Amino acid sequence: MVPVLRDSLFVPVFGPANRLAGVLPRREPLGSGVPMALWQDQENVYFEADLPGVSGSDLDVSVHQGVLKVRGERKPVEGRRYLYNNRPFGRFERVVTLPEEVQTDGIQAEFVDGVLRVTLPKKPEAKPQRIAVQSN
Repeated sequence: MVPVLRDSLFVPVFGPANRLAGVLPRREPLGSGVPMALWQDQENVYFEADLPGVSGSDLDVSVHQGVLKVRGERKPVEGRRYLYNNRPFGRFERVVTLPEEVQTDGIQAEFVDGVLRVTLPKKPEAKPQRIAVQSN
């Protein structure tokens, strides 16, 4: 089964991009702007998302009925008067339909240096099995 990727955007875009001095920071939703990767080896399926500027306490990671959801928010720095800002802020959600061989027990998530990594173990029956060959 090929994973399906969907994005939901919670925050509308507030005004034109690339504003000049003395105006509010650019507020664009992160949504599909969150770089991510999904890959697998024989033991696990891996999900990684680059989330610079996001606090671990602002992340919500869940798996339900074969769907991985990563939600969060990148908050703007209060009190800044930007001359130029091309950094998006706001809420985001990434939704990935996982391959059927993923097992929900034993899922691990870590957030280090702005990178979220979720390790999803495969079901035992999905892992390659070595078969002993008997000879006479």
